[in-house]
Amino acid sequence: MKISAQMVTSNIRYKGNVIGQPFAIKKFRNIRIGITGTIREDLHKFLDSPTRSDIRFENQLSSLGPVVKELSEKSDFIILLSHSGIDRDRIIAEMFPEIDLIIGGHSQTILNQPELVASTYITQIGESGYRTGIFKIIFQNKKILSTASGAVLLKRGMADNPTVVEMIQNYHQERLAK
Repeated sequence: MKISAQMVTSNIRYKGNVIGQPFAIKKFRNIRIGITGTIREDLHKFLDSPTRSDIRFENQLSSLGPVVKELSEKSDFIILLSHSGIDRDRIIAEMFPEIDLIIGGHSQTILNQPELVASTYITQIGESGYRTGIFKIIFQNKKILSTASGAVLLKRGMADNPTVVEMIQNYHQERLAK
C-alpha cells in the first residue's frame, strides 16, 4: 500500500516559490473538507542561517485571507493546521469565522477539551510529540452535530502503528531516490 502526504501551506515560500499547495480538499462521505496550513512569520528567526536565506514566511494573516475565501467556496468544513501558538490561533479564529477547526501548535499548550472561539474549535496537544490527539466530529446535514476529543500520552514500549511505519519508510525511500 502506497501512502502519500500532501504539503499544504498558505504562507511558506522556498526560493520564491510556494511550497506545496495552498490547500487540499478531501471528500469524506458527502462532506468536502478543506485543509490548509500556516506558520507565524516571526518564527522565521528560528531557522538556521543557510535555510533562512532560502525560506520566507509571508504575513500569516494576509496570506490566509484569499485561501480561506477560496476554501469557503469549495468546501463544507475548513481545517487549519497552525504553527502559531494558542494566542494567535484565537486571533485567527476571530478573524476567519469560516474556519471550523484549528489544530494548533508552537505554544506547547495542552487543551484536553477543544476551545470554542467565535464559531471555531481550537485544539492543541502539547509539545515534542509526547501526545497524539483525537478529535471526532459528527455531522448532520453538513453541520457539526457534536464533537469529542481526547489525548493519548505516547510511552516507550507502545507498539508502532504499521501505517505510520510504512509512511516513514516510503518517505525515506523517496528521499533517497532523489
